[in-house]
Amino acid sequence: YIMNDYNICIDFLRDNGVEVVGYVKTKEGYPNINSYRDPQLVKDDIDLWASNSYSTIDGIFIDEVTNRWPNKKFDSIQAAVSFYPNIVDYVLDSKMYNRAVLNPGNMYDENMTVKYRGDSRVITIVQESSQRKYMPKETSGQTCSDLLWCQPSNGCIPAEPLYPEGIWCRHVRDQDGIEPLKKLMDEGAIFPDQTALLIYGAVDDEYITIHAVELGIANNVAWFWITSDSSPNPWDEPPTERIMNGLVKAIPDTIK
Repeated sequence: YIMNDYNICIDFLRDNGVEVVGYVKTKEGYPNINSYRDPQLVKDDIDLWASNSYSTIDGIFIDEVTNRWPNKKFDSIQAAVSFYPNIVDYVLDSKMYNRAVLNPGNMYDENMTVKYRGDSRVITIVQESSQRKYMPKETSGQTCSDLLWCQPSNGCIPAEPLYPEGIWCRHVRDQDGIEPLKKLMDEGAIFPDQTALLIYGAVDDEYITIHAVELGIANNVAWFWITSDSSPNPWDEPPTERIMNGLVKAIPDTIK
């Protein structure tokens, strides 16, 4: 019955023009991640989505991707650059899907996706966070300066000018190493429709949602999921009507 329910949902969404991607994880030990999964096991999960057990889907959501600051106990940028293109290639070339979504949940190393620059089939999520870490002024009365790990009180002076609200808000200029990625996004080498944003704990307000999307578009983001849902699982409820109305009004027809 559960499998049948999944397939009814998948078919309903795709029949109504919604793109559906199947989930696979790439690491072990969540929430205390401590190692990579065997890549063959990840591919086996992709094979399951591609099997007759499920209705046809459009692609694969690849979770637990290494971000720009890997856990040095078991991970590295070199390991990520080796591991993830192998999985993406399997999704796109071996399984012939038209979508691979990578979720590092934060800024990532641009070398991990170098071969996919300009390939809109591949999307990477650059921020998965609460709304107050994305646009603090309207949601908590704070500023981006308040969110920085680098504070004068602990002897650290962040370089000016600070990044404004949006995907770069929490990052320290010239110290967090995000400038190469930002440059590629700003110059269009990484297309806007290759970048996504996941925001939870959002204010249930249409106009704040519109502003959140406008900030993302200004930062070269074209894919958005914004929900007022919150921890421990902020992804099990759809956006409210107000938030959905804001998304529909704010996202240009060229992106929808």
